[in-house]
Amino acid sequence: MAPRSAVPAAALRFWSILPCLFLLQAEASQPREESLYLWIDAHQARVLIGFEEDILIVSEGKMAPFTHDFRKAQQRMPAIPVNIHSMNFTWQAAGQFGFLKNGI
Repeated sequence: MAPRSAVPAAALRFWSILPCLFLLQAEASQPREESLYLWIDAHQARVLIGFEEDILIVSEGKMAPFTHDFRKAQQRMPAIPVNIHSMNFTWQAAGQFGFLKNGI
């Protein structure tokens, strides 16, 4: 009786895990769904600055570039009138995010 070859067994194991490898590759190549968005909606912007346009603060988890520099932020964002006592921000989070219940 001829000895059994280890090659067919190894090939069989490889072929059995191949679909799993393709699945992992497909998941790794897709963009992450865990994104955070924060903006001032057009209605709130109209109340604050007089025209309707969404003001994007965070997109795909990254702060808008003008928020990194206070001077740029001042140039880009008008001052909030003194008669405005509150503002509404709209947010959307895809995936799982933690948050602080009592603020910072």
